[in-house]
Amino acid sequence: MSKKSLADFKKIQDVFATSRNYKSYRDILAASTPPLVPHIGLVPKDLFAIEETNSTFVATTGSQLVNWDKMRLLHSTLSRIHRWQHIHYKNLQPDDHILNYLKQVAPVG
Repeated sequence: MSKKSLADFKKIQDVFATSRNYKSYRDILAASTPPLVPHIGLVPKDLFAIEETNSTFVATTGSQLVNWDKMRLLHSTLSRIHRWQHIHYKNLQPDDHILNYLKQVAPVG
């Protein structure tokens, strides 16, 4: 493998390092300007962590109240995905070869 390929591979490894909950990747993503294609695999991980580490209700004297901090975390994660899905790519033209190929591929499962 060439030195350039090894250096590129090292950069990718550094970006997607799992240390500190993918901090390098998350920092790059936060600094990026859409349109972009995020690593969607972290979204279920984030949602699961929010669900498991935050109670839905907060007990107070005599009643239970909705844990709005948890709801804000969920909203933040889901609205980020929503924004990414609704940003249009400029100058992106359909490629008939790719479209035809995708129509012929059998679904997995």
